[in-house]
Amino acid sequence: MYGIETPQRSEKSGGVYLMGEFDLSRLNELKSILGDAVAAREEAIVDLSEVTFMDLGCVRELAFYCRIHPDGITLIKPSWQVLASIKACGLGNWLRFADDEPRKQAFSNIA
Repeated sequence: MYGIETPQRSEKSGGVYLMGEFDLSRLNELKSILGDAVAAREEAIVDLSEVTFMDLGCVRELAFYCRIHPDGITLIKPSWQVLASIKACGLGNWLRFADDEPRKQAFSNIA
């Protein structure tokens, strides 16, 4: 089970709320949502607190958008499952969180 919620066009903020499992079957939808968020030219806040699984392709997509659009995408509240996937993929330094403390704690043993 999964879900993606975005604000109504009339709302000012560009929040994206991800829930559930994100694997290859959801990759194109994730790309589309992130692309739309960046195209709106407002900072998109991506809430990862309710993600229960994220595979390499989806982690890589988040990393891509964070690197290519550093002022357009901000990740917040990563679940422990997201942090575990990021760590397993070796992309910890590619992702930027609004509060970077969770990432620092998760990757403190990585030089």
